Amino acid sequence: MSQYTTIHHHPFLSEIIMLNSLHLVPRTTFGGTAYAPAGESLFPSDSIAPLQSYPTIDTIVENLQDEVEHLRRDVELHNNLLHELSHNVKNPLTTILLLAERIQRVQYDPATAKYFATLYDNVDRICNIINRVSTELRQHHTANGEVAVAGEEVISMTTIIAHLLEEYRMRAVEKSVRIQYHASTEDLYLLGDRSSVIEIFDNLFSNALKYTPFGSTITIVVKHTEQTLTVAIQDEGYGIKDEEKHLLFRKFSTLSARPTNGEESTGLGLYITQRLVHAMGGTISCESTWMHGATFTVQFTRYTSIH
Repeated sequence: MSQYTTIHHHPFLSEIIMLNSLHLVPRTTFGGTAYAPAGESLFPSDSIAPLQSYPTIDTIVENLQDEVEHLRRDVELHNNLLHELSHNVKNPLTTILLLAERIQRVQYDPATAKYFATLYDNVDRICNIINRVSTELRQHHTANGEVAVAGEEVISMTTIIAHLLEEYRMRAVEKSVRIQYHASTEDLYLLGDRSSVIEIFDNLFSNALKYTPFGSTITIVVKHTEQTLTVAIQDEGYGIKDEEKHLLFRKFSTLSARPTNGEESTGLGLYITQRLVHAMGGTISCESTWMHGATFTVQFTRYTSIH
C-alpha cells in the first residue's frame, strides 16, 4: 500500500473503521479525501494546518453509552414522579369516594340521588385508573410491556353501556348532539376487568362526542352472536384521512381532525384503549372516510355461562 491513500464515496462509518484500523487521519484535497499516517503531514509545507482526526470507534461507543445512561436516568425520574403523583392523588380521592358513598345512603329525591350516584361512579373510575397506572409503572421493566389488568370477573356489558349513555347524554346537551342506541333487550356479559371495560368505552364515547359537530348524531350499536359481543360507535365528525390511519392508535399522534368545541386532546386515548382491549383478548378497528365520520368497533368473547 502506498504511503498516501485516497478513498472516494465511502459511508462515514466505513471510513471511520478503515481509518481506525490503519491509523490514518483525513485531509481534504482537490481530488477527494486523502489520508496520511497519524502524526504525519500530507504535504511537506510547514504552513499547512495540523490534521484533525475523526473520533475513534471506542470514543463513539463511549459517547453513546453516556447518552443512554442520561436517558435511563430521565425515564427513572419521570417514573418516580408519576409514582409520587399517583400516590398523592389517590389518597384524597379515596376520601372523596368514602364521602360520596355515605351521601348515597341519605334519602334524596330521585334526580339528586342520580347525581350523587354519577359522582360516586366517576370518582371510583378515577381511583381504578390510578391503580392501573401504578401497576403498569411497577411492571414497566418487563420485557413484554403489556398493560396490566385486574383479575377477571363476569361483567354486564348492558349495564356498563347504559350507565355511560346516561352520563354522555347529559354531556351531549352542550353540543346539541343526539345519541342513538340500538341493542338487544337481552342482558349481555363478558369475562374481564370491569374498570378496564368502563375505561375502554368511556374513551370511545368521549372521542365520538369530542369530534362530532354541533347538532350531529352519535350512533351506538351492540350486536352479539353465540360466541362474540360487538360494540360499534359511529360519529359524524371529519373522520380520518387514509394516509393517517396508521397513526390512529399510536401514542401522541396528531391527526388532521380536530375537536369541534375546543376540547383537549392528549393523543393518548386511543392508544390506551387499544392496549386495554388487547389485554382482555379483544379486537378494535376503525372504518372511516375523510369528511364522513368514523366508526370504531370493539369485539370481545361473549360470556354465556350465567345461570
